[in-house]
Amino acid sequence: MKKFAWLSCPCRILFRLMNAPYEIVKHYFPLTLWKIAIARKLYWMVRIVTKDRFLEIRRNGIRFRVDLTEGIDLSLYLFGAFQPQILTSPYYRLKPDAVVLDVGANIGSMTLLFANYCPQGKVFAFEPTHYAFQKLQANLERNPLLAQRVVAVNTFVSDRVSDHPGLQVCSSWKLNGDSPCHALHGGIVMSSDKVASTTLDHFLAETELQRVDLIKIDTDGFEYDVLEGARHLIEMFRPYIIFEVGTYLLLERQMTFETFLTFFESRDYRLRDIQNGAMIHRKNFKRRIPLKTAIDVLAFPADRRDYLSGTAAV
Repeated sequence: MKKFAWLSCPCRILFRLMNAPYEIVKHYFPLTLWKIAIARKLYWMVRIVTKDRFLEIRRNGIRFRVDLTEGIDLSLYLFGAFQPQILTSPYYRLKPDAVVLDVGANIGSMTLLFANYCPQGKVFAFEPTHYAFQKLQANLERNPLLAQRVVAVNTFVSDRVSDHPGLQVCSSWKLNGDSPCHALHGGIVMSSDKVASTTLDHFLAETELQRVDLIKIDTDGFEYDVLEGARHLIEMFRPYIIFEVGTYLLLERQMTFETFLTFFESRDYRLRDIQNGAMIHRKNFKRRIPLKTAIDVLAFPADRRDYLSGTAAV
C-alpha cells in the first residue's frame, strides 16, 4: 500500500475542501434555530397524519410518551433518537457495566439509551426543572427493566451546594406557538421552584460511588459550573466527559473557551468534536467552536488507549 501513500495528503485536502461549506455554515449561522424552524414545519405535517398530540411510541426497544409539540419528542417520533452522535461516536466506548452521570437529562432520551447500552451499569440522571423531570419519570415507568439501572435526581448540578441556588434553565423547545424563548437556541425556561443545587463532588461523597466512566453535560451554558463542582471526581476516576459548548453560550456567561482549555490541560485531558473527531486545542478553538450554535465536545484523558483514533481531521 506504500505506493498509494502519496495520495494521503491530496485526499485529506480534498476532504477538507468538500467539508468546508458545512463547517462555515456551522460556525457562523444559528443552526439550532434553523433546525427548530424545520422541526416546526415537520410538526404541522405530522399533525395532518395524526390528530393526537400525545403518543406512546417504541424506539430502539425503548418506550416513550411523547408530546409532538416538543422538539426532543418530535425527534424521537420521527428519527428514533435525539443527539444520536453521543452514543454512536467511534471516539469512545462504554463497557456493559459503565457508570454514567447524565447531567441535564431532560425527558430521559439519552438516559434510557445509556441504561440500555450498559445492561450491568448504572445511570444517574440529573434534571432540575419540574416539567422535564415529570416526563423523565413517566418514561422510566414505561421501561421498568431499564428503570432498575437508573437513579433520577431532581436537582441542579452546579459548582456549589445550595437550597436556594437562584438558577434558571430551559427544558422546553415548543414547535406550535410563539412562547418567549432564547434568541439563538429557542429554549423556554421552565419552573424549578424550590429545587436545590448540588455538586458532583458532593454527590460522590453522599453516594460513595466506586467508579464513574462518563459524565454527559447538557446544561445550556452552565457546563463549566458542573466541571468546577466535579474536580475531585474527575481527578479520582478520570472519566470521559461529553459537554455541549457554543461561543454564544459562553458570551452570555462572560466566558471564553480558553477557560475550558485551561481546566482540561491542567488535568492532562484532550478534546475532540464528538461528531467529526476533529481535535480541539489552543491553536484552532476559535474556528472549531461555533459562534451561533453549539457542538458536543468529548474530553478524554491523554493516557487512555481504549478509544479509537479514527481518521478524524486534526
